[in-house]
Amino acid sequence: MYKGIRAEDRDCRNWMDIVEHYTYRKLSDELDRLPAISGIAQTWAQTSNDRYLAGLWKSHLPLGLLWSHEQPHRQGEFQAYRAPSWSWASTVGFVKWHDFMLTEVDPMLEVVSCITQPAHSQAPYGAVQSGSLTVRGLVQQTVSHGVPEFPTLMNEDNEYLDLDLADVHLDFWETLASKVEGSRIFSLQICCFDETTGKGPSGLLITTKDGKEFSRIGMFFFEPPQSHDIEELNDFEALLELSESRKFVQRSAFQDSVPQVIEII
Repeated sequence: MYKGIRAEDRDCRNWMDIVEHYTYRKLSDELDRLPAISGIAQTWAQTSNDRYLAGLWKSHLPLGLLWSHEQPHRQGEFQAYRAPSWSWASTVGFVKWHDFMLTEVDPMLEVVSCITQPAHSQAPYGAVQSGSLTVRGLVQQTVSHGVPEFPTLMNEDNEYLDLDLADVHLDFWETLASKVEGSRIFSLQICCFDETTGKGPSGLLITTKDGKEFSRIGMFFFEPPQSHDIEELNDFEALLELSESRKFVQRSAFQDSVPQVIEII
């Protein structure tokens, strides 16, 4: 069980401030992401007594997983292994942590284990050669017709989550279709829908071919209608209809899902 986010996300915000500032800078070699920040990570570990996990910290899970890239990149920009897909270090570009959209963590979500293998034993805060995150939580097959190249391979017998009214942030944009060809797309809920604020749910977009191993391909969150929605629609009835449609999806998301254990690599 996790405490309310307001009590636990301050430390994560401090770390993600470092990550955001660091990733905003252009590195000559993007493969150096983890090695370049290793000195800061080592200092952090000495004062926090926390466990470092390929750019994230154990105590920051699962909220620390809700990062995105402002400019999703082409997968072909690099070929060598960088980090597990759930780590911001697995991609290139500016990283943003969406703490402004955080609601209560799903009480059914449990981080079962998180393991990373350093590329060099003498550099535990540097590059990694592998990583695995195992969670028990609510997962739902997903579709989004409004996102270019988003696969629509669905099992018609299953209820699916439609993300057309959500904010979807993909890690790999132009090459998404080829990256997930023959795979199914699912959403993992991290934070729940909050009736008071109209925010949530939020979570990860993950893909799998065999139903055993999953990879992260992005993240999503729902938010209430914004000022630009009002300006674009310029119609109160249309705005009300949009708001009610969004709330219906928010309330019904993951309602028919049962907790399951999955491994994300």
